[in-house]
Amino acid sequence: MNTLGEGELYEALLRLELLEEVLELLDERDLTSLEELAAELANEVGNEEILHCVAGLVSRGLRTAEDVERELATLEQAIEEPGTPESRWLSAN
Repeated sequence: MNTLGEGELYEALLRLELLEEVLELLDERDLTSLEELAAELANEVGNEEILHCVAGLVSRGLRTAEDVERELATLEQAIEEPGTPESRWLSAN
């Protein structure tokens, strides 16, 4: 059975936190797409990390809060059950 190494688990938890922040920002700003969020973040100082995350999500075809929620659920499952095939997030970024 595959298990996450310490470094992989740390990376997964950081990614989980970023995805939750993306969802929170979409909700707080009443936005419907990641593209809208990226446009707003690009005009603000100090959002480079979250903007990079959003750009990565968009480049992988994610567009809406629902897409991010599915990604978050997949990541949570990969953390809880590391041997699942849904652990593709490890190579994505």
